[in-house]
Amino acid sequence: MPLTPADFDAIPRLGWVREATPVTSLPATAESLGLSYLGVKRDDLLEPLHGGTKPRKLDYVLAAPPFADAPAWASSGGIGSGSLVALTAAAQKLDRRLRAHMFWTPCERIAGEGVHLEPVYTGKAMAAVIGDARRLGLRNVLFWCTVRRSLPEPDPAWRERLPPALRRRLDDPASARVTRRRVLVGLAAAAAVGVAIRTTGYADLPGFPGEVLSTWHAHVIMAAAEALLPPDTDPAQIAAIPARLDRYLVGMPPKVKREAKAMLALIEHGTTPLGGEIHRLTRIAPAERERYLAGLEAKGGVRSQAYRALRDLVMLGYYQQPSTWRRIHYEGPRVPLSYDPRGPVTMGGDPPAQPVRVPWPAYDALVAKAGALPKGVLR
Repeated sequence: MPLTPADFDAIPRLGWVREATPVTSLPATAESLGLSYLGVKRDDLLEPLHGGTKPRKLDYVLAAPPFADAPAWASSGGIGSGSLVALTAAAQKLDRRLRAHMFWTPCERIAGEGVHLEPVYTGKAMAAVIGDARRLGLRNVLFWCTVRRSLPEPDPAWRERLPPALRRRLDDPASARVTRRRVLVGLAAAAAVGVAIRTTGYADLPGFPGEVLSTWHAHVIMAAAEALLPPDTDPAQIAAIPARLDRYLVGMPPKVKREAKAMLALIEHGTTPLGGEIHRLTRIAPAERERYLAGLEAKGGVRSQAYRALRDLVMLGYYQQPSTWRRIHYEGPRVPLSYDPRGPVTMGGDPPAQPVRVPWPAYDALVAKAGALPKGVLR
């Protein structure tokens, strides 16, 4: 059941806060900021004891036991504590005694050396730093004082003094956005110098279609497959993977094709900066390839994403081959590879021994008309 104002009035309190804090409307400032309304709660217009959140809390706390009947109160805080200030004023108003236990702040001591700290926050922070230094036996301590008494005057020509690249990013924040694609392409570009030197010496692959991938891409895929697949994998199955992946990428968007090539370049030529190897991936032993690829996965981030992309492509090209299905106990498609949705061809008809296509029984196969599109797809 929701509370009503009468429920709050039933809670004992001293009655110091009799009305809401006055609010001053700022229509001109609101209009300049594009706001419908802007107001400021003016605790500064109330009596000193009643302003702020601490007296509002004390209005209830000091009216309830055991504080309401206690002849004296005890509280603690740093020198300059706002809570102690409000509680001291309350004790004077209610004729009570207050034992204020204040902990030391170093403001007074260092003020003699020309450094003036604000006592409530900065002073407490420095006291804590000095206390930790004594407790831990530290000899050299640096305290960072960030409080400012006034704002510095801005230099109207500050933007012109920035480096051109930073100035362009400030003018166009979208250009500074870091995305997975940008990082991947950037890392691949960083390896471009090494690529220019280390993209020679790949053997020709007769029969490789190379519609999307080049010969050296194919060698990288096979080298990775030797490290990722079981040691007893048939070399002929490994050799068939690049052509299958090349065919798979033909229908992909240009951006995906660029990312696939960038990933292969990063893994092939990143062995030195990312794995500490002298030679590229295709020229190190399979055991070293496996160690290098596992290291990419362990490093996380874009390097791990590149590893997982390569692993998934290798597995895709490998398990597309019917000769690999027995290893994972896959029985193959339920429809035989020789299945023709138009129906089987048998020998019969008139004259005899002529090939005749016999339609499948109803609903064994549904064949769309030429040019038909799935429901909901627009031309």
